Amino acid sequence: MSGDQHDTTTRAPAATRQPAPFAVAQGEGAVMEPSPGLVLRRAVAAPRALTAGDVLRLQRSVGNRAVGALLRAGRAPAGVVQARPAYFKPTAASGVGSTLTALDNLARSLDAVTEAAHLHVVGKMQRAADDSDAYELTDTDFPHSSNRRFAFWVETLQGSNASLKAAATGYMIEDIVTAWANGRTGYESQVSSGGARPDFVVSDGTRRGVVDVTSTGDIGHVLDKDFDINSFAYAIESLYPSVDFSNISRTALAVSDSAVGAVAAARAARANAKLANGLGNLRNTLNLIKNAGTMLYNQTTLTATDTALARIATMSSSGITTTLTTQLDAALTTINANQTVVRLDKIADVITWLQGKYGVSGNPLWS
Repeated sequence: MSGDQHDTTTRAPAATRQPAPFAVAQGEGAVMEPSPGLVLRRAVAAPRALTAGDVLRLQRSVGNRAVGALLRAGRAPAGVVQARPAYFKPTAASGVGSTLTALDNLARSLDAVTEAAHLHVVGKMQRAADDSDAYELTDTDFPHSSNRRFAFWVETLQGSNASLKAAATGYMIEDIVTAWANGRTGYESQVSSGGARPDFVVSDGTRRGVVDVTSTGDIGHVLDKDFDINSFAYAIESLYPSVDFSNISRTALAVSDSAVGAVAAARAARANAKLANGLGNLRNTLNLIKNAGTMLYNQTTLTATDTALARIATMSSSGITTTLTTQLDAALTTINANQTVVRLDKIADVITWLQGKYGVSGNPLWS
């Protein structure tokens, strides 16, 4: 999720409320009916397989217009996949292997709930936007969120700030996923790790993994969080389609292939940004050394500083090469050996760390 702060205001006890997107039994001995969220999943995958009862449940849940669009499609839109997370560690589902299978199963179960939660929230939004439907958003349809959270979301939807709308809607989706995960073996939510809190941590008793609930428009957000991804054996983003707030009816109901394919680009972009930021900070430190001059540093240090600044300038204009990296690191080694005021990390070590954190390989800049 694209934010780390969560509203902890409570609602009525959970026993008095029923989770909207999941199966609910009505009365003693009642048959468990498919929930609107699960029916929506089937509708996206195979609209022609819907029963009459399914259609009625969907009409009550998301409105006639959305159901009509699904039925007219007759099949899932081209390029649409269901419950398909974005892998960051390993970098693809094919890399899961036997040691991570248990974590992957836990994460995929949660990912399926994310999909159902998105369908529920967006379905209600589409129904509320349908002029032919008298439905209005009501907190009883979102029992997992606090009254304050719901009120803020509705107020935000009336505004013009798309980023704020996206964040508020994301929290409504995540509230549903959190309610499902709470108390289930293998799941923890909002666990502090370093300077951030991953949305969910999954554990098989031996290894731990990260699952971040993220919109397709913010793919790679898990890499921005200030925790050491290398301390976890597994990391994915549970994706849901970004909401089109200019026209809610155009919002996709499932994650596309192209969105999932953006994972590699997200990893590379963040690795490049971190490297550029690191080189910028190094340049600033070197300039401080140069400006202090012989008042603090000997001539050997100052000469190596000039060399390092020249190599960084060349990197900025011509790109990072192995030769330039080697020359820069040689200058940094000389600087570290001749003074004790600052300690400068070698660029080769920084690149190795970035390769591990972001799952990129080869020599930067990555593409």
